[in-house]
Amino acid sequence: MIADPRAEVKPPGHAVAAHVMLTRAGQLVLLARRAGTGYADGLWALPAGHVEADETPLECARREAYEELGVRADPDDLEFACLMFRPSKLARVEVIFRLAQWRGSPVNNEPEKCSEIAWHPMGRLPSDTLGYTGVIVNRVLRGMTYVEYGWNDDEPEVCLLRDLKARN
Repeated sequence: MIADPRAEVKPPGHAVAAHVMLTRAGQLVLLARRAGTGYADGLWALPAGHVEADETPLECARREAYEELGVRADPDDLEFACLMFRPSKLARVEVIFRLAQWRGSPVNNEPEKCSEIAWHPMGRLPSDTLGYTGVIVNRVLRGMTYVEYGWNDDEPEVCLLRDLKARN
């Protein structure tokens, strides 16, 4: 009998999130302005969510695309774009999927967590974009598929998070 690895109790070590990078004409990316979450509120970010225990990152990306934006994505349309490893309360693994075609029109489906959504040029993101979101978009544009980010105290996101915590 083969044991089900999902049945094992493991101490927390890594938090995994899936991000959906909707793109239009290969030049625009859809970002959401965070609000009411207590984390990076007011900053632009990619739609994303934590991968649940019973789903894969790909399934999570499909779920988040629908929950946050109201769009349906076929699994074959979600293209792996990048993996980011960054610190937080737990080390975080961010799995980024690019989505160039979907069903439905993107809308702000979670106004309690997001004040607005908007298309932005991938090469000229707003100055109030969440630090690691900007790095992700930049790396994807450059064809990079793996990033370690936030491990040095002087990196922009670490400084931004320290400033945000000081204000709250």
